[in-house]
Amino acid sequence: MEYRKDLAYQVGRTAQTFKMFFISKLKEHDLNFEQGIILFMVSEESNVSISRITKKLGKDKTTISREVGHLCRKDFLIKKPDINDKRVICLKITDKGKSKIRLIEKSMKIVETIIQSCNPQGELDICLDMLYKIRVALEKASEEDIHPLLVDHSCIL
Repeated sequence: MEYRKDLAYQVGRTAQTFKMFFISKLKEHDLNFEQGIILFMVSEESNVSISRITKKLGKDKTTISREVGHLCRKDFLIKKPDINDKRVICLKITDKGKSKIRLIEKSMKIVETIIQSCNPQGELDICLDMLYKIRVALEKASEEDIHPLLVDHSCIL
């Protein structure tokens, strides 16, 4: 099979394929993409604010608030005022939400099994290292609002 040796194209297509696979697994659990991402973010960072999620996902507050509302109605999340600033709403995952995360993670292991079955571990390790370096370089370039070719990449380990 012939394929394009264009890094941006391959990373983009792979990311899109991962996203579509993830969306199909979330649908099995009656969740949409944004709800799934929010649920995972709250499971990884307890008491995260809606504002922080909005910033991390690059979505507007109305969209995130709507999806958080759905997750709260499903009893996956709880909204709580921040201890230090009552105007800030923080999210906490419920036991039902944790259980849902475990089910989704279990089904997502299928992807890892597929990838590991057709690639030697050494190649996977190199791929993961490269993807990490690419992501860090692009995040740094984005934060500094400069061209990626002008970023000092020597600090990326």
